[in-house]
Amino acid sequence: MSSHDAGRAMSCAGTVALGVGSGVASGVASGFAVPAVGVVVGVAPDGSEAEGSGWQAASAPTSMPVTATMRAVRRRRVEVSAEVRITSDDSAMSPRRASYPVHMLTPRATVKDVAALARVSPKTVSNVLTGAAHVRLETRSRVEEAMRALDFVPNLSARGLRSGRSGTIGVALPDLATGYSAELMHFLVEAAHERGLAVQIEETAERPQREQDLLSRARAHLVDGLILNPVRLEDSVIDRTDHLPPVVVIGEVEQHRTDRVLIDSRTAAKDATAHLIAQGARRIAAVGGDERPEHATATSRLRLAGYREALTEAGLPVDPARESNRLPWGMAAGASAMRTILDRGAEVDGVVAFTDSLAVGVVHELTAAGLRVPADVLVTGFDDIDVARFTTPSLTTVSFDRRALAGEALRLLTERIAHADRAAQAVTIPHRIVPRESSAAFSPQSR
Repeated sequence: MSSHDAGRAMSCAGTVALGVGSGVASGVASGFAVPAVGVVVGVAPDGSEAEGSGWQAASAPTSMPVTATMRAVRRRRVEVSAEVRITSDDSAMSPRRASYPVHMLTPRATVKDVAALARVSPKTVSNVLTGAAHVRLETRSRVEEAMRALDFVPNLSARGLRSGRSGTIGVALPDLATGYSAELMHFLVEAAHERGLAVQIEETAERPQREQDLLSRARAHLVDGLILNPVRLEDSVIDRTDHLPPVVVIGEVEQHRTDRVLIDSRTAAKDATAHLIAQGARRIAAVGGDERPEHATATSRLRLAGYREALTEAGLPVDPARESNRLPWGMAAGASAMRTILDRGAEVDGVVAFTDSLAVGVVHELTAAGLRVPADVLVTGFDDIDVARFTTPSLTTVSFDRRALAGEALRLLTERIAHADRAAQAVTIPHRIVPRESSAAFSPQSR
């Protein structure tokens, strides 16, 4: 059988193609992974044989008694055994038995298939995919289980032709190298996939042009909407563009043009500082904020304001010598900022670091300077990334539900895509202080 005829045989959707011959080679055509050659036997998913149908090439032997039986079916994997006897005018070949595992891609499951299995309407399946309407948790779980059982994959191309949408969103974060960004991106991608959306990821860093590039893709309908996390409003396309596509902003950049999901950073930093004060600290430094405008971000401004407010309310002095910031935020920046404060000769018995990554660098630098945490200096972080539980000592931090933040961002974006003219909304995710070893109260012996 020629490769052309084999390809023609295997193009029959829903049929397993089995080849038996003098040698076995791997062949793939029309979605089937099959042994290549000699004789092709068709076996339908129900186990019945599909004989003839013009599958044999003109050059094939004229007498080919073939039997084929289905041995096992498990989800989309089918194992077939066949006994083949081939005879020709010139010779006779003894019976050969072969059993080959065959990957069968049955006809692609549709929304209607999922709906039938989940006992819901196709519209309900669509709502689960797009998030355009609320679906009860029990119903959503039934639909998602049906999708898994059928190996359902949304047909984004078909959906795009009908709706004018791509089924893809863009997500841009400032620095993908940080632990916080990695964890947040994980939850954003997960929340998008739950709604049947693909994600295009971008890192904006200190380059606002990258936001502009994403905006251009949205206007060209290459993505349906954007989730942005700008560092400063004055650098963002949000403040410099007349007609925005569907956009959700996450983070502390304050504006009222788009939907927002945020943490109350000012209050959270105030709470973290108040926690150290309650634990006995009086000379508290801030790592992640200072008075230099070139280093100020929307987040650092708010957290610095909260830190200062807590000191003032406790009757403690605000000392610029105890404030230092380095960009981009990370462990190296935290260590450098802490070294700057120590080099100034500022006395410190507590540090509020504006991220957990900064805090890890702070602890490293304090240890290098011969200061013990928490015996000499109490330390808090912010974000409660996974590493905070495993540092030595474990890190006190500001915690909030990043899965909830991601879910709200996707909810707002899908609603905005569906209803472009609705009023902008702002959602604040609650926070809490998680005390750990790094802020254990001072004992009289340690002072």
